[in-house]
Amino acid sequence: RVPVEGEPWNTHGICSSDNVAVGNGFWVTIAIINVGALLLSCWQAYKARNHSDEYSEANGIGIALYSWLQLAVIGIPVTLLIDETDTEARYFVLIGLISAISISLLISI
Repeated sequence: RVPVEGEPWNTHGICSSDNVAVGNGFWVTIAIINVGALLLSCWQAYKARNHSDEYSEANGIGIALYSWLQLAVIGIPVTLLIDETDTEARYFVLIGLISAISISLLISI
């Protein structure tokens, strides 16, 4: 728990590590897994592009990937611009991004 500046009775929790290499290692691992899954889905959609429309989900995957690209272009800079001590704004933006990504996948397929 970290005390809120100017409010010694108030605290908030954050995820942190004293070892920067460990923290960065987790972020890199998560990024590699997510980008790998994204590339694998693109490759599978490309291979299935000539199947009949009844069995092909390439169009839905393409729409979802385009939506994710738009969310990344807008969401990542906004997240980086928010001050780390403003937990309410950061929470609101991150929950909004996660919800938008999930909804875009569910709507496109």
